[in-house]
This record gives sequence, C-alpha cells and structure tokens, in this order.
Amino acid sequence: MALTRAGGAIGIPGLYVTDDPGAKESNAQKGVLGLRIGLGWAKSHSFGTGSVPCFDTIATYVAILHDKVNVAKAVNVTVCH
Repeated sequence: MALTRAGGAIGIPGLYVTDDPGAKESNAQKGVLGLRIGLGWAKSHSFGTGSVPCFDTIATYVAILHDKVNVAKAVNVTVCH
C-alpha cells in the first residue's frame, strides 16, 4: 500500500481458504491476511480479490521466467538499482 499512489487499486489474486490449522504461522491457521487497511483508506485505495485460473497463471509464470514479459513495464513501475 505504501507503493500504490493515492486513488490507486490493489489486486490480491489467488486462492484463499478460511483457515489452515496445520500452517506454521498463527495468522495462516486462522485464515487472516495482514493488511494495513488504515493506510489504504487514507489513500483512497480500491481493493479487488478473487481466484486466478491456474492455466493462465502458469502461462504467465512461464512467460516471466523466459523473459517474454517485462514485469516492471507491464505494471508501470521504474526499477531502482
């Protein structure tokens, strides 16, 4: 949220479960995702969540791994070295 400009949107794609009793972290055991909602509210962020189709995701990862996609350019960021 610190990197997203005011009025920006944050997407949280993935498959989430309500709880995972066998997880190592206590938050994961309860299905809790730690977000600084106050900061997002102060900057008027929009939030979106949802499942990601596995085949689309795998194809995207393969494209990234084989340098077919410039991730920084795709999400409009500048990489600082």
